[in-house]
Amino acid sequence: MDASAQSSAMVVLVGVDGSSNSERAIAVAAQLGRALDAEVVAVHAVGLITEIDGVPVPGESYREAIEGRVREQWCARLAADAALRWRAEIEFGDTVVVSGCGPLGLGMVAAARLRNPGCLVALDVVDSRLDVAKQCGADVVLNPAKDDVIAEMLKMTDGYGCDVYIEAAGHPASVVQGLHMIRKLGTFVEFSVMREPVTADWTIIGDTKELNIHGSHLGPYCYPLAIDMLVKRQVPVGSIVTHQLPLAEYQQGLDLVYSARDSLKVMLVP
Repeated sequence: MDASAQSSAMVVLVGVDGSSNSERAIAVAAQLGRALDAEVVAVHAVGLITEIDGVPVPGESYREAIEGRVREQWCARLAADAALRWRAEIEFGDTVVVSGCGPLGLGMVAAARLRNPGCLVALDVVDSRLDVAKQCGADVVLNPAKDDVIAEMLKMTDGYGCDVYIEAAGHPASVVQGLHMIRKLGTFVEFSVMREPVTADWTIIGDTKELNIHGSHLGPYCYPLAIDMLVKRQVPVGSIVTHQLPLAEYQQGLDLVYSARDSLKVMLVP
């Protein structure tokens, strides 16, 4: 293996305090890092320690670490996004739609981009989120509150509809519009957790279009891919993590998340 090649994995220790327990944890992490050919970082209240072959080397400040690599460890969510690549069965040249551009939906856009679709379309009712979707690799962005997205999709595909529709908005209207804009024998992936029951014309799924319906939520076996996407900067985390607040300002953070207008991902820094 080329020694100059950047590792595709990272082992992160959080809460290192100089105690004997922390020293043992660092030693174990160093062994794991060598076994996995992974970078090992340990974060504590003073600064960042980078393990190089088991030898601690002082690095960036704590805040720089938070603002840089460590804040990117939302791998559980990104792994779920990466799993969409397989659940959606995206093929080269497909027209793919991701409905809903929250933090998860944006990760799905970035993951779908890696499958080389012919056209990747992102939908959201907040224009600022669509701007980030472009950074994630969307070719076309549409706002259902302003655009007739079903008509636009049919126009883009000569009346056929999209090949793959990924529902990540969590709103019943997103499900219904997806059933109407997807082509016959298309693949519909449902990811969202709905707050209310969804009513749709079930006949579309069977008799009308013979759709493939897949459910997706978690991301088993996808953590290596998620970490690799972060290491390669294939996800614009700096644009997705829109706010960093002290832990004492947690209520402001919750209000930002609840309003969902001026924020995407809110981070509380202890």
